Amino acid sequence: MRQVAALYVHRDSIYKTMPGVECWDEDRDSYTYDHVMPVVAHPPCRLWGKLSHMSTADPIERLTGLHAIGVMMRCGGVIEHPASSRIWHWVKECDDGKTWLTTIRLFDFAFPCEKPTTLAIRGCEPADWPDMPLRLEMITHRIGNGRSGLIELSGKSHARSQTPQLMAEWMVNVARRCVP
Repeated sequence: MRQVAALYVHRDSIYKTMPGVECWDEDRDSYTYDHVMPVVAHPPCRLWGKLSHMSTADPIERLTGLHAIGVMMRCGGVIEHPASSRIWHWVKECDDGKTWLTTIRLFDFAFPCEKPTTLAIRGCEPADWPDMPLRLEMITHRIGNGRSGLIELSGKSHARSQTPQLMAEWMVNVARRCVP
């Protein structure tokens, strides 16, 4: 089984339960990753999104996204970020035509709401990706302001940013197939 590095994950990340995945969380500096395995990277998104002007995060945190792009370009793998993230501009700027961008619904991977998410995948052609799931039932939850009539996801943003197990498994499976 090919080893994969999971970068910028939570302390209680699902990746820590997966065989063959080495994790870099808040306690292990992702900048110390030695660039020998393909990656699944989840750099913090709060300074890359539409509401970044409201974030109280240290602006230096934005560098995690640029670091993740550099590592993916060198080692191959997957970066996950919201579909509306400004990080995608930088992925396109750094790309040499070998990186695929695809937008998916986290709902299809067992997340309770739609949550459009984009993946940058480098080192693996779409024909070689595992099949993506498709859920056909009605979406009943949303992240938002309560105006839609759908059930709101409540609680801390950490709960809303957890990667569903099915999604983590899919991305690790892709990363294992990636050759930079």
